[in-house]
Amino acid sequence: MRRLRCSSTALAIQGEQDKVIDPSCAHNYGNAMANCTVSLYTNLDHKFNGDDRMRAIGEAVAFLQTHHEVA
Repeated sequence: MRRLRCSSTALAIQGEQDKVIDPSCAHNYGNAMANCTVSLYTNLDHKFNGDDRMRAIGEAVAFLQTHHEVA
């Protein structure tokens, strides 16, 4: 797989219960972008429903708070 030229940090959150997008897609992003963190949640579907919902949302919020840049 080709690496993308992206200097920004990225976060790929994927639920293993997602029936719309295969969970392996998150790994594809991680492999394509050097600064991409991949997080897979066992109990999360495409709409972020499931037991891992609040953990995944918390991770996304923390990521945005840490990596948000104002131009």
